[in-house]
Amino acid sequence: MSRFTHVDLCAGRGGWQHATAADDRWQTIGLDIRPMAGVDVQGDVSQLPLDCAPTLLTMSPPCTEFARWMLPWLDEPTPDLSLVEACLAAVRALEPDWWVMENSRGLHQYWEPARTHIGPYYLWGEWPAMDVDASAIDGKMATSGERPAERAEIPAVLSKALKGAVERMEVGE
Repeated sequence: MSRFTHVDLCAGRGGWQHATAADDRWQTIGLDIRPMAGVDVQGDVSQLPLDCAPTLLTMSPPCTEFARWMLPWLDEPTPDLSLVEACLAAVRALEPDWWVMENSRGLHQYWEPARTHIGPYYLWGEWPAMDVDASAIDGKMATSGERPAERAEIPAVLSKALKGAVERMEVGE
């Protein structure tokens, strides 16, 4: 029987789910607009088709537009924040115990500074302290596949660290 619930919005390839999907104590639900390996529910995060109170809510809205701020020669319009805003609305609607939103560091130019970053992964939200071996992440995006979804996939080491931190807090260790 599941003890914890993990909802992964803008799930993409399911990177945040690496650790929770492999553990019978977790019920894991991935939601994305496109059908991919980490997607259980195909839907629009702005029209959230879920009604639950997850232990953990993770979100990785597309970051391509926010990454462009680092390329000053591009004369790009201000990025569309609607998916970030939909993710934040989901935090308010679902009231998770813990939540993490991952995006590129460029998002802080348009919203607020990240709480932290681990390698190239910038994180916003409220989650318990986690111990991550950053050396296992450094250079990951540069060596990943050519497609944005492959480059942006959350590495297993980060997923495992977050899962462990949440479990320690929920069980009271």
